[in-house]
Amino acid sequence: MKPVTTTYYLHKIRQRYLWLRGTEILLWALAAGLVSFYVLRLFLMPSAIYLTIASFVAGITAVAGIQLSRMFKISERELALYLNRNYGALKDSADLMLKDDNELSPLQKLQKAKTAEILEKIYPTIKIRHHVGKAVCVFVAAVALSVALTSFKA
Repeated sequence: MKPVTTTYYLHKIRQRYLWLRGTEILLWALAAGLVSFYVLRLFLMPSAIYLTIASFVAGITAVAGIQLSRMFKISERELALYLNRNYGALKDSADLMLKDDNELSPLQKLQKAKTAEILEKIYPTIKIRHHVGKAVCVFVAAVALSVALTSFKA
């Protein structure tokens, strides 16, 4: 296998992780901003103030989510470890795909090629842990709460 293609799947898995985690964080932030907007709207204050505060709450929620999830700090090495732990078919060899062929012994090169073939086969079945479903439920609840709160506006 070419060196470029051996890390292709790890890169694609990382991209999928970033999209899932980003969607999750975005939904949480929008829910927090929406609820805070309509709760603050109950207090008779200028709209610019509660809009600013709600935006700040949404921004803080997004930043906190990114920091707590280490969203942009996940490396391909960590993904290789995740694959080794959760997919026994890789035989704890996913990390070999990150190494340059010049650094590997002939046996390791053979194992790397086998691992790349296995990863190519199991790639469609690889599941990334996420909480997008929970985030969608929280967002829907926030929308419902916001609709309910609009009825209390004087």
